[in-house]
Amino acid sequence: GGYAWEIAHVSSVTGRDLTVVAGMLDVQAVATNPFTVRVLTQAGPLAGFDNRTAYEWPIATAGSISGFSADRVVVDTSGFSNALAGGTFSVDMVTSNVVLRFTPPPPPASTAAAVAGAGLAVEGSRIAGLT
Repeated sequence: GGYAWEIAHVSSVTGRDLTVVAGMLDVQAVATNPFTVRVLTQAGPLAGFDNRTAYEWPIATAGSISGFSADRVVVDTSGFSNALAGGTFSVDMVTSNVVLRFTPPPPPASTAAAVAGAGLAVEGSRIAGLT
């Protein structure tokens, strides 16, 4: 099975789909036949999206959820208009909600090294100032 999930703006509650199930949501996907969530932006790129920022959106809510396993869900981003820059989408269950998460890529090694180097320089000057 599958779900075409649409979103128009990162922070708008009314600008995205949400499936509401009053009773139990029974997910019957298996590894050989996974459930596909197709992420679709409405009318072009997603407004407010920054591929360096983590996001989480509820895509379904239910009284209870049975049979959910993240490894049996595939996320199709072919209908997502923004650049992901190495970031990834995943689906998870949080209490009685199924959520779609965007995880940004880690910062480039040069940025991490520069931040670490800046910390060492500050620490070194503090030590030098004490002697």
